[in-house]
Amino acid sequence: MEAGTVRNVEIALPATAIGGIAEEIQKLPSNRIYQFEGFIAARSLKSQDPLFHITGFSLIE
Repeated sequence: MEAGTVRNVEIALPATAIGGIAEEIQKLPSNRIYQFEGFIAARSLKSQDPLFHITGFSLIE
């Protein structure tokens, strides 16, 4: 929230998913809009580049 108002933010980041979430994402049709949930962390101990780790998603209708 900003000044008491919900604000939508768009950003382009590399992302990763593992296990069952990754398998589900591979099956998603690309012509739909989804909301992804997760967290941003450094890519690795040697690289501080941000990486979005997907932990869940839902279809936006």
